[in-house]
Amino acid sequence: MIELDLSAPLDFIDSLEPLKDLKKLEKLYVPDHPITTIKPLFNSPQLKILSLARTQVPAKEIEEFKKLHSHSEVWI
Repeated sequence: MIELDLSAPLDFIDSLEPLKDLKKLEKLYVPDHPITTIKPLFNSPQLKILSLARTQVPAKEIEEFKKLHSHSEVWI
């Protein structure tokens, strides 16, 4: 299982683009960062948990992600 927890108090993360090729990523935690899009994760077939609490990702985009990844949990 590949899990990436970026919820530690880092300066900030504003893009998920560097993660777009992590096809085996299963859990990603990125709360409290100024992220505005999760589109780089749309092609992450193994992603089961995505934590987006207190980010700036539009609700419409989150719903689109949920439709493409019905097996995933999205925490907002």
